[in-house]
Formats: sequence, structure tokens, C-alpha cells
Amino acid sequence: MRGIPILMYHEVTQAAQVERLSSHIQRGYICTAEEFEAHMQVLSSNGMRGLSLLELAAALRGEVPWPDKAVVITFDDGYEGNHTHARPILKRHGFHATFFIVTNKMGDDSMMSWAQLQELCDEGFHVQSHTANHPLLSTLDSKATLAELRDSKAAIEGRLGHAVHSISLPNGDSNEHLREHARACGYAVVCGSGFGFNEPGGDVLELKRIAVKGGQALEKFERIVTQHPQTMRRLRWQSAVKGGVARALGKKNYNWLYNAVFGVREQDKRKQSR
Repeated sequence: MRGIPILMYHEVTQAAQVERLSSHIQRGYICTAEEFEAHMQVLSSNGMRGLSLLELAAALRGEVPWPDKAVVITFDDGYEGNHTHARPILKRHGFHATFFIVTNKMGDDSMMSWAQLQELCDEGFHVQSHTANHPLLSTLDSKATLAELRDSKAAIEGRLGHAVHSISLPNGDSNEHLREHARACGYAVVCGSGFGFNEPGGDVLELKRIAVKGGQALEKFERIVTQHPQTMRRLRWQSAVKGGVARALGKKNYNWLYNAVFGVREQDKRKQSR
């Protein structure tokens, strides 16, 4: 029985826009529209079908039969290219997707508007929480953690009129308060960014995902989604090394160094406005 991958995308855009956007987000997390189209074609050619996060959660809990050749497609942050470029490609190939948004950033430069988010919802896509401000949760106390989860959920439900059941953790970061507050706020699913495939009985409040990078060979993408053994071993090793470095430096120092190396501006909306 194969585990189910949750693909984690960020931005999809035209090749001419990559350089401009690389100050907002690390270059590796930007896929061109051509790359994303090719990815969806690989999924289609391999007979994979898209699941929603709630469908995955039901399978993990054993409430429905385990789906064969399934994939979950997610996007973090809420970049405008998700609507302009990714949306029509997803529709063309018949794939569902969940868009995790930072609610206080919507309408900012290069981010989706609430009108665009409403259009995604009207077409059957899911818009869910990526917190209110995109902070490192490990730097927050209980009260601030609750506010990030509660306020983002309230904003989406108030503006778009549908229930928010899932949250993606910024930078895959968490803290000791997260589970308690996620349950209290009514979140059924929590997505991290730890590498791996989700298997029966897996923890729905700590789902694994696979970061999809722009610029990687299409053959590598296909080896990942088809779970080629050698590729899986190499990626697990790389993930373990990265995680070890983050733990050694501390998440706050690691994030600062990461942004400095890649020339990415501050991601926490609260700090951007200071």
C-alpha cells in the first residue's frame, strides 16, 4: 500500500516574472507555468487522481477505502499566480487543489485579492488558513498562537462564507500550543512541511508534504510522485540533514540565515509593517 503525497507549491508564474518575485520568496519555490503544466501532465499520465485534504484525512482514519494512485495538491501563501496561472492549468487537467493563504497579506503586492479567492471557491477549490501573519510559531506564546489560528479562520469564513477546516504551518514551524488551539478552533487537518508520504493511521494534525521546486528536472518530479526507491532515500537523507541544521541553529536563526542567503524579505506581516 503506497503512501499518499501532498505536493507543496508556492508560486506559479511566467518565466519573465521569476526574478522580480524572488525577493518575495526563494527562487526555488517559484515554478513557471510551463513547469507546472508539465507536472500536471505527469500526474495525469501516471493515472493519479486528486484528493482534498478532508478526503485524505478520512482515508488516514480508515473511514473510507485507501485510495490508489492519489495525490493532494496544495499551495502556500496566496500568491497571485496561483489564480492567474495555476488555476486554469489545474482545471484543464481536472485536479483539485487547496490554497493556504496568509489572510493579512491578501491584496498586497503579488498576492491574490479576496475577489480572486472567491472565484477559486466558486470553481470548487478550497481556500484554507496559513495563519494571519505568517510568523514563526516557535517564537509565539499561547495567546499569540491562538490569535494567528483564530483570526485567519475568522477572516476566511467571514469573507468567503465557507468553513475553514485545514491549516498549513508557516515554514513548517510549530510549538507546544499548536495542537490544543488547532482543535479548539475547529481545525481538522494540520499540514507541516516535513518530507514524506502519508500512510494509513497517520497523524492528521501533522501531515507530511513534499516541497516542489522550480527548475528541477521533470524526470526527478516523476520519480518523486511515483516513489522511486533510490530517489526517496536521497530525499529523506537531505531532509534529515536540513532538519538537523535547523535544530542546531534554532528555528529563528535558521530562518534569518535562510532569508539572508536567498535575498528574501521578512515574511512575517507584523514585522513588515514596523
